[in-house]
Amino acid sequence: MQRLFGLMAYNGPIPNLSGTYDLSNVIKAVVYIDLDFRYGWDGVDDGSFDFQPDTTWFVDGRITRYTNAKTTFCKGLAARGFAARCA
Repeated sequence: MQRLFGLMAYNGPIPNLSGTYDLSNVIKAVVYIDLDFRYGWDGVDDGSFDFQPDTTWFVDGRITRYTNAKTTFCKGLAARGFAARCA
């Protein structure tokens, strides 16, 4: 989450491009899909994992399960002035 919001406020060089770039007004919206991707794109626990545990897709992407991630996400929304807020 810190990296996400850090990129939203980035001002500096971009690899393979000359000069510096202000990315602070590039991202206008953020959507977070609170989904356990271990069960596939639908997130439905049907008794089997759609992605093997030794792959990069073995991810529980639900920030609601991780207090620090959720807190950082909610604070980031407010700090960047997004109209949407965490419930």
